Amino acid sequence: MQIGGQTTLVQALQGAVAGVTFGASFGVGQWLVLRPHMQRAGRWVLATAVGYAVVFVLGTTLIPGGEAVELGPASQIAFGAVLGAAVAIPPGLLQWLLVLRRQLPGAGWWIPGSAVSWSVGFAISFALRLWLGELTFIAGPAVAIGLTGLALARLLQQGSPARP
Repeated sequence: MQIGGQTTLVQALQGAVAGVTFGASFGVGQWLVLRPHMQRAGRWVLATAVGYAVVFVLGTTLIPGGEAVELGPASQIAFGAVLGAAVAIPPGLLQWLLVLRRQLPGAGWWIPGSAVSWSVGFAISFALRLWLGELTFIAGPAVAIGLTGLALARLLQQGSPARP
């Protein structure tokens, strides 16, 4: 299948590489926080990389070229919030499955906590984009990374994770 001069397979491979790169770099940052507290914390990087590979593959094949939908301001922000929550689910679920669920009481809160964090981040990005342009997409991940860090710290404080 051909979309805009590139095959879907090429787009999927590009998305996978971008997702693994993003996910691994993001996952390493979180792993640095987790490793003193949890066994097998290295799986966190794998879960994050694979989760974002899934997200990026879906994004590049379902929305080739990243075409934006023209929506009114409120709808654009709401779309950003929904998209942010959706983006968080694959990595959040894998992080929970591979690392958190057996080691941390209350770990089930990680998935909704991550989804809310990315939802807020994307909503902010989409809102700022309306007035400031494309570079505001840096703001969303920055906010989401900060909020997921707070959620992770909260889970670690509340639970008694198994120590290595």
